Amino acid sequence: RSGTLLLDPSKTDMLGWQASLISFGSLVIGWVIYDQIWKSPLKHKPGLAAGILFGLFIAYANWIDGFFNGRFLYLQLGAMLGTTMAANVFFRIMPGQRQIMKNLMEGKPHDLEIGRQAKLRSMMNHYVTFPVIFLMLSAHFPVLYGDDHRLILMTIVVVCLAIIKWMMNLYKVFAEWLHVAIATFVLGVFA
Repeated sequence: RSGTLLLDPSKTDMLGWQASLISFGSLVIGWVIYDQIWKSPLKHKPGLAAGILFGLFIAYANWIDGFFNGRFLYLQLGAMLGTTMAANVFFRIMPGQRQIMKNLMEGKPHDLEIGRQAKLRSMMNHYVTFPVIFLMLSAHFPVLYGDDHRLILMTIVVVCLAIIKWMMNLYKVFAEWLHVAIATFVLGVFA
């Protein structure tokens, strides 16, 4: 049956082309939603914006878990985050850099908002690096994606990896960063 690499036949009768359309469409729609949130007034409240995006990410994961198999669920979530990272660089960070350099060469004043937006997008890319690596490599570990609690496991691991990345950022100002990172890792592994 077509689509068996994407779909869980015990959950759905969806055809392979429909699953492929949802998969690809979700990457595009996910980027548009993400981009619009960071263009909205929420850009001035990055913690709230990140929380909303994470909630949407988990809701999306729960939705696609209703028809995608566990392996493809993790791969799709990794692809969504990875696509967002690449689109950040291609559509926001690099064009912003080019605009700043153009203004500089023409003697125009700096538009600080361009730099703030690029920094915000770059920071988001930074924090999702470890979760993307985990989600993309998870296809090799059926103990993760094959578990009935795969969404809970994924959520715990993604949060733990983001915390570890945060602790790595604080190593110069927070002496206990390594202890917190190790404790987070251990708690994530045994959760």
